[in-house]
Amino acid sequence: MTAPKPDEKHGKTFADFFDGLLNQPKKLFRFSGMLLWVGIIIVAMYFLLLWLTKASGLNPTELQFSALGSLHFESTVNGKRQILLVVQPQGWQDTQLLVKAGQRLSFEAVGRVSIDLQGLVSAAKEMNDLETDEVKRHPNEIDKSRPPAYQKAPEDFFNEDPETRARYEKLKSNFSLLWAYPEGLKDQGNRDVVDDKDYPGRTKNKAMPDKPYGALIGAIIPSPNEPVNKKDFFFIGKSESMYSNTTGRLWLNINDVIDPNDPVKSKLYYFDNVGFFWVKITFED
Repeated sequence: MTAPKPDEKHGKTFADFFDGLLNQPKKLFRFSGMLLWVGIIIVAMYFLLLWLTKASGLNPTELQFSALGSLHFESTVNGKRQILLVVQPQGWQDTQLLVKAGQRLSFEAVGRVSIDLQGLVSAAKEMNDLETDEVKRHPNEIDKSRPPAYQKAPEDFFNEDPETRARYEKLKSNFSLLWAYPEGLKDQGNRDVVDDKDYPGRTKNKAMPDKPYGALIGAIIPSPNEPVNKKDFFFIGKSESMYSNTTGRLWLNINDVIDPNDPVKSKLYYFDNVGFFWVKITFED
């Protein structure tokens, strides 16, 4: 190994960085302030999460953060173990909770997810286009320099032009297809959206083909290395109670298209999903 020459430059070590802080009071003050704010944010998030769990009926005794970024609160209420956790819609999520065969589980879920990010983007663009068109048609009435009491908004003119009104009504009618509650997507008539509207032949490739898109579902998997079949999946929705038929780890997901050859790790149709569900699980021996 060749020894470095005295005039060669090298990256700063932690010791160099720390020495610089000690010898530059202003830099040390700014660094300390940054650490203080980070600490305040973490503490604020902690108490916010505590408030959320108490508002949901839990009195948390344990808080766990996983290396994957998920979290759950654990408590005992009336002698029953309860867990409150966040379910993200990007694929199967290992809760790391062990379920015993014959054990009774109860689920309660709230929140919203979208399985159509492109649809959300298109809806936002259409709304922006509608507003922009009306600003061009009515520049004087929608003049930001005028006092607010004398201003009008773009939507005040949506009904004047038949074409604009039709575009706006179509946009509103599609809102229900953009977000799903734990029970799954609903259409304009509040009916379950089970079939794929773009590619009906894709419906059979959902995790649970006969259940609505975006619904909360689960599986109890004895071992991640064992083959998983769709028959292992069960519907949860906004509330469900059941007895486990097997012993294994509880996994949660939303109902979307999966790769038939890789039903657990499949992410091809999940990467563009957004939102989350809060799920409370009650274990009874």
